[in-house]
Amino acid sequence: MVLMLLLWAAGLSIIAWLECFMMWTKIQDIDAAGPMSVEEGYRLLTLGITIGLGAYIAGLTLAATEEKFESWLSRYDVSQEATDSTTSVTDSKGTAIIFDMTYATASFLATYLLTSTIAVGAFAFGWMYIGADPDEVS
Repeated sequence: MVLMLLLWAAGLSIIAWLECFMMWTKIQDIDAAGPMSVEEGYRLLTLGITIGLGAYIAGLTLAATEEKFESWLSRYDVSQEATDSTTSVTDSKGTAIIFDMTYATASFLATYLLTSTIAVGAFAFGWMYIGADPDEVS
């Protein structure tokens, strides 16, 4: 799971770096055509803040979820099994961990998908506004 989170962070950083260069290329193109208007400057500033906040919010949310998941895993007691209070029958060994891990992992993966959607949405918004082809970025 740690490798998955590291790859997610690396991918997020690479996309942000690429969009930064795309934005800089857009600024150079605007400057080449003449002085940049104040309105265009504020648009690009707002765009940069939007892209940055999307990645920041996604990163914070995923970090908080991962911390809770790791804490839950470290405190999980595998020696305990569910016991029916009316019949005092205990589940067979390994039953509880299968259900618990399934629910915890599904919850973590759903959060992973949601935070990735937030980050990708912010990057896609920036990409559409900048309108530069990544191959043209120098």
